[in-house]
Amino acid sequence: MAQEKRITASYYNSNEFGLALFNNKNFYPEFRVEAKNEQLKDASYSFFLRNEFNLDKSLDIDLSWGLGFSYSSEEDEYMRLPVYITKKKVFCDNLKLMVGIEFKTELADEFKLLPKIGVGINF
Repeated sequence: MAQEKRITASYYNSNEFGLALFNNKNFYPEFRVEAKNEQLKDASYSFFLRNEFNLDKSLDIDLSWGLGFSYSSEEDEYMRLPVYITKKKVFCDNLKLMVGIEFKTELADEFKLLPKIGVGINF
């Protein structure tokens, strides 16, 4: 398995915080909250099933992807498909950097391609 640690807390460039819980299986859950402002009443909540695998073991680079659904009181529910290149062991063993894209769709007519940058801390 590409991920050695059991919990990862993440922050993404869209003011989004995530918490991923790993187990011994290939897929793992991740829960995210994206705050629109200081109050969480306008936040969107997302649940993902994620997976990652090694692209280059010698450089600690992984490909991370998943499938998720989001809910917000201000928007319709929508589906998300994140795809990231992950560099583990940045500055220390527990810190990783994520760079990638995320496909976002409401399944009816709207489709967006969003760039994402994030950092994660493994526990």
